[in-house]
Amino acid sequence: MVNGIVKKNVNDPWACDTLGYRSLGATFTNLIKSVNEAKVISIEAGFGWGKTFFRKAWAQHLRDYGEVAIEIDAQQSDHSGDAVVTFLGALMAALPEKEQSKFLNAWSTGKKLAWGDMKIGATVLARKAGEEAVESLDNMLSKDGETSKIDEILTSFGENVSHALSTQVAAQLSAEQVRSREMPQQLAELRQTLTQDTGTDRVVILIDELERCHPDYAIALLEAMKLAFNEDGYVFVLFVNREYLENLAEHRFGAFGSEGGEGYLDKFIDLRLKLAPKPEAKAEAARQIVLQYPEFEPYGDDPEFGLERAGQVAFDAVQACGPTMRQIKRTLERVELVIRCHRGEPMDVPLLVCLAFNETNLGGLVLKRVLSRASLTAVAGAELVKKMNEASLAAAGQSGWERERRLENEFRHKVHEEYPELIALPSERFDLPDDQNYHPWWRVVAFLAPHYLPMYEAMLNAAHHLQTGTDEANDDSENA
Repeated sequence: MVNGIVKKNVNDPWACDTLGYRSLGATFTNLIKSVNEAKVISIEAGFGWGKTFFRKAWAQHLRDYGEVAIEIDAQQSDHSGDAVVTFLGALMAALPEKEQSKFLNAWSTGKKLAWGDMKIGATVLARKAGEEAVESLDNMLSKDGETSKIDEILTSFGENVSHALSTQVAAQLSAEQVRSREMPQQLAELRQTLTQDTGTDRVVILIDELERCHPDYAIALLEAMKLAFNEDGYVFVLFVNREYLENLAEHRFGAFGSEGGEGYLDKFIDLRLKLAPKPEAKAEAARQIVLQYPEFEPYGDDPEFGLERAGQVAFDAVQACGPTMRQIKRTLERVELVIRCHRGEPMDVPLLVCLAFNETNLGGLVLKRVLSRASLTAVAGAELVKKMNEASLAAAGQSGWERERRLENEFRHKVHEEYPELIALPSERFDLPDDQNYHPWWRVVAFLAPHYLPMYEAMLNAAHHLQTGTDEANDDSENA
């Protein structure tokens, strides 16, 4: 750490780990090394909790410890439309080039590449035709998966099932014959090729961004993962926002869990884990983001206007209001945008940070305690001037004079106690009407307060407009 900034080792997968996930990654790696059978693990976190960062860093961590880790960004693969092709493509892309053509040729002949979606289709059809009828048809099919006797079999299948539906069911079950006999061998050979010379016999497939792809495709990925790739040595790790996917499934299929509290994802997941940064880790992450800001001219010479103070304000603000990492990043990006757009102007960056968090409606007035000068509003300044003028007009007698002195002492004390850093600001920071000499504390409340906060609020609003294309204040507070 130099000047409060954490230096990063580019060879370390956890170099940018401001959320303190390194130890959790090591723990999860030990867990993976204990798994040899087929397993589906979910790592669950809300939006903006750093799932994608953890997935990328942990994948490299796994590789560094001898594991075969394959990453799938579901959003990027959504265009394929075929969940099985997504998995096979990711697995074969990890093969050495000389091995890729061999497996591609082996899996692109006959019906072998289509079995995954067929299996899913067979499951759907089984619900329509009845499990008993399908099981009966399955027993009738020839062992080699050929459908040459389908017409004869359909005759005995029953007159109550339409010929069209029966043909579909038979075709699906024929593909299932291929799946149950040929695919396990193909998958085993693929796994052995991927893991040769690695010291492991596992393939770990990490799937992220399920929430960002088309709902039908997300469901197809889950179905294919469990129904088609449920083979020893294949460990799937899903990085998910569980609540979002459960709501999606309920919308598609109706309510789950009427008995025993089981959700849709419970059909697929063997082990559930949580990913949640500690509050102090998020606060430190916010501090580190601020410490990476570009250079700027401080509003004054006092350290209260410096970069390290701005980092501390970010730290305190996050602890005060508990935003997600996505909200933290968006909020602090807005401040950085102001700094860059007003390059060369004196900037009170700590105040900008405080106001930016306050504008997201994350902390409300509690943030006024994060930085005391954030309470120096134009209204407070105007009220003070009004009271002082009233006291001056009432000073015809001794009682009026005493009142004026009492108010003067009260507000002088307030300025010196709550924002002494503002007293020593250079004269050009104040909107002074003439060349008269004013008490330093009076300059703050009468000639700084009326424009001080409004100026920075206007800057943040302009940056908000650049980010979102709207003048509506706080309209992205949920996604900041």
